[in-house]
Amino acid sequence: MREITKDAEVPVAGLDDLKRIFNILLDPAIALGACVVTNQDGYNWLDTLKDKDGKYIMQPDPTKPMSTLLFGKYPVKKVSNRTMPSIAAEGGYKVPIVCGDLKEAITIFDRETLTIDISSVAGELWKTDQTGIKVRERLDIQSVDEEAIVMAEHFIASDSGAAVASIEPEEKKTYTQAEIEKLSREKIIALGTQLGYTMTATAADEKAAVVADFMAQQAAAQGE
Repeated sequence: MREITKDAEVPVAGLDDLKRIFNILLDPAIALGACVVTNQDGYNWLDTLKDKDGKYIMQPDPTKPMSTLLFGKYPVKKVSNRTMPSIAAEGGYKVPIVCGDLKEAITIFDRETLTIDISSVAGELWKTDQTGIKVRERLDIQSVDEEAIVMAEHFIASDSGAAVASIEPEEKKTYTQAEIEKLSREKIIALGTQLGYTMTATAADEKAAVVADFMAQQAAAQGE
């Protein structure tokens, strides 16, 4: 989705900015079938927004108890930070909030006819008197209507106000505990978020707990 919306991100600071996306930036026909897709960071921000009466903006969908609606209209779908990571920025990070109709924005194409191969001699099949079947299907995803979605970004400042953008996460690097211990709690959490880890520790926890959480998340990710 970031390929479709590259250089067209829309900053949002609050409720009015979100309403502008659905009321103005999206075509009315698209808005009718729109939804919101965001990561854990974005969902947490949306889930804490309140109106002037102190009521939360996101409410359960009465027809689907396990789902939530934004403004009582738009379904909100949450994916992991690992799948849709936030982006480091000076003093904090930007969380992605995709608004629109994904079915109108992208489509899946079948690039090749389905092929089926059957063999009784491949691998160890002959020895075990078995027959194997291999099915191949090539699919491709292409954008259809780039204006059917809007990539909103909300900036979240780190608790300490430190510049977490100076951390350049390296997905293939294995960080040692000594390296992590040199960072502040806020920077450790920001780094984990950028790497797609589901950090459970917060800046309010002891630093040792934050370090342990990062190391555990790194070990789990590398063990996949």
